[in-house]
Amino acid sequence: MAPNLDDDAGSTDTDRSDAVAWTPSRDSDDRAEFVARVIVEQFGGPALCEFGRDPTVVAARRIAQHRTGRDATPLEDAAAAAELSVPTVARAENALLAELGAPAAPAEVRRLTDRVERCRQVLVATARDRAGAPRLTTVLCGGGPDDVDPEDVDVPDAVDPLPPAESAEELKAYYHRLRSDLRCARLGFRLYEAVVEAELGGASQRGRD
Repeated sequence: MAPNLDDDAGSTDTDRSDAVAWTPSRDSDDRAEFVARVIVEQFGGPALCEFGRDPTVVAARRIAQHRTGRDATPLEDAAAAAELSVPTVARAENALLAELGAPAAPAEVRRLTDRVERCRQVLVATARDRAGAPRLTTVLCGGGPDDVDPEDVDVPDAVDPLPPAESAEELKAYYHRLRSDLRCARLGFRLYEAVVEAELGGASQRGRD
């Protein structure tokens, strides 16, 4: 019987954030808004005290867009839409950034992105080789709403599936760790930890409803 490469149940090493963060119901805009709320709630104290809620929220949204891979609304446009002055929003943004700390360097983000994509290609190739053509779910191979659907992933000829005798479980666990590392690099460590805790809290609440 072909192994079920869609099933994550056997991946005990899967990072806690990966099990929660990439849910089909959360599109990219929702994800950025969620991160923005975390920024305001967990790191917004100094900015809220000095500049007020509206500038802090606008600044948090711009930071969240940038760190979740969205095109951040230009500062002038974001300020104008909220009827705020550009300098006030800019100062609120700087106050938030001082609390958040910096994300990883662009070169590190690119390196992790390449490793995630390469690993994903091997998993897709292995799923196609071993299981024919079932639906390849984003639980295994997807990265987010903006990524190419696993069904449509173009696997280069140079990428081979795992050998038949080799289990995919270790590679699956490694893939999920890589995705979490990439997410941490993009968000920055302090924000990543806060977002994960917020997601886990939300998942627990949904489980009780």
